[in-house]
Amino acid sequence: IDKGLFVAFVWTGSAAAMGGLRFGDQILQINGETVAGWKDSKALKTLKKADAGRITLAVRDRPWARTLTVVKDSGNHIGFVFKKSEITGIVKETSAARNGLLIHHNLVEVNGQNVVGLKDPEILQIIAEA
Repeated sequence: IDKGLFVAFVWTGSAAAMGGLRFGDQILQINGETVAGWKDSKALKTLKKADAGRITLAVRDRPWARTLTVVKDSGNHIGFVFKKSEITGIVKETSAARNGLLIHHNLVEVNGQNVVGLKDPEILQIIAEA
């Protein structure tokens, strides 16, 4: 059970999101059936056929992601700059710098909301509302 499918998107408020599934998680089993070697189409077909009342997944948490907490400063700044979701600059002496954010990291979620595929202005709006 060391191979599987990777979650590319989770809709906010969906059963998957409420169950804790997140972008980058690796699905190893669906209802006890190992999915190693499956194509995504087979996994989607299996999920659609499953009893909507209960689907059990074996999941490995985000193998290549880490969560950082960044606190806005008194001027409401986040302490980093990004372009196309990639961190391009970090302000010294900010929570972003102190908590280990690095350039070339990519934004995946903001306050639990998936931002993969969103344009920078959309991400900025989500950050502004946080």
